[in-house]
Amino acid sequence: MQLRRSRSVVDWFKVQKIGNMNEETPETTLKTDMVLLGKEDKNDQLVSTVGVQLEFFLVHTRFIVSGKISQINYILEKEIQSEMDFSEEEVHELLAPIFETIQRLTYDVTEIILDEPGIHLDFSPTEKALREEVEK
Repeated sequence: MQLRRSRSVVDWFKVQKIGNMNEETPETTLKTDMVLLGKEDKNDQLVSTVGVQLEFFLVHTRFIVSGKISQINYILEKEIQSEMDFSEEEVHELLAPIFETIQRLTYDVTEIILDEPGIHLDFSPTEKALREEVEK
């Protein structure tokens, strides 16, 4: 898939210390929304504009990391009608910069909070599960 991207936009981002929670620990959730924003022919080349948004709630042993990040993608030479027109690999390709932004924000903020190396999140598409590793 040939595409161009705008910069990722951090709508909001929060790191919350878990501490001694008397209530049940919440679960990690990831919610993806894709919206077709338009289609046009530019210089005899079809361009489909797709907005991608990821809302996340990631539970670590010491913190809850949550937020919403979005990005606009310009897909060349592929007509998009709905998100069903993307293969699983293409969805991972569209989401990759958003996951990188989450990883960077989480690492940097937890490094400052903990005054030690930050928490590294690994969003590996081949494992289909969120793995968290603490770098030491």
